[in-house]
Amino acid sequence: MNKSILIWNITQDVIIKTTEKGTKIAITSIATNEFYKDQSWEKKQVTDFHNIVAFWKLADLLENYVKKGQKIYIEWKSKTRSWDKDDWSKWYKTEVHVEKIEFLWGAKKDWSEIEKISKDNVNDGSFNDEISIEDIPF
Repeated sequence: MNKSILIWNITQDVIIKTTEKGTKIAITSIATNEFYKDQSWEKKQVTDFHNIVAFWKLADLLENYVKKGQKIYIEWKSKTRSWDKDDWSKWYKTEVHVEKIEFLWGAKKDWSEIEKISKDNVNDGSFNDEISIEDIPF
């Protein structure tokens, strides 16, 4: 099973792109921290940044409701894509493909539309057949 959960703060405002076929894609990132003690028992912190990618209705949710600094709950699966550069080197990028979003910030608003979209099966995996790596505009 390829499924994980992240709860963290958004580190950049959402960027919206569209494929040539018209599929809406939302792109943002989050940072996660790992704490450990080194050999001298000094506390250390390592921060990893994760590329967040959402499609269709989930892209709409990110575009309309998410801003830098807000805390978000994401259920996701990991996707790694690769491409060849002009110098014949192979490049890889691992992304977090969003399957479910829950918003974790402050005052309650009328979230009925958001809750309905989150509960619907909006990312049933069918985009894998419709979107190829070449379609993604970044």
